[in-house]
Amino acid sequence: MATPGKVKGSDYYIMTGTSGAETQLIGQLEGTMTIGGEPIDVTNKSSQEFIELFDGVTTSKQITFSGSLHYNNDAAFEAVRAAAFSGEHLNAVVKCGESGETYTGNFQISGVSDTAPVDGTAVTTAVNFGSSGVVVRTPITAP
Repeated sequence: MATPGKVKGSDYYIMTGTSGAETQLIGQLEGTMTIGGEPIDVTNKSSQEFIELFDGVTTSKQITFSGSLHYNNDAAFEAVRAAAFSGEHLNAVVKCGESGETYTGNFQISGVSDTAPVDGTAVTTAVNFGSSGVVVRTPITAP
């Protein structure tokens, strides 16, 4: 949530299913979300050697999420494994903590790396998700 001059960090949650009827798949420890897109160069002779980009339009848009996670249960562990191994898309919702902001769409897991401590504590998994197709964003809700 925003505070004067600062934006506080918050947890990310990965949920499967459709928005409003989702099941939390994994709990998050730390993460990075990137909203990417390629600008379209419309530079021409009248640009006087300066680059001009098409306003309001980008191509190759994608939401990527990478983070370190703890699984909520064995079924969640298996769901992530199965999707990573098969390459199938997950219909998922990425929820940004308590802010209410969500990103809903199909996501593909592009990498999974586990750390399993010898002391028997929880497995931590580094995972990468990338959107495939249209993603719907629900804006941050006011406190």
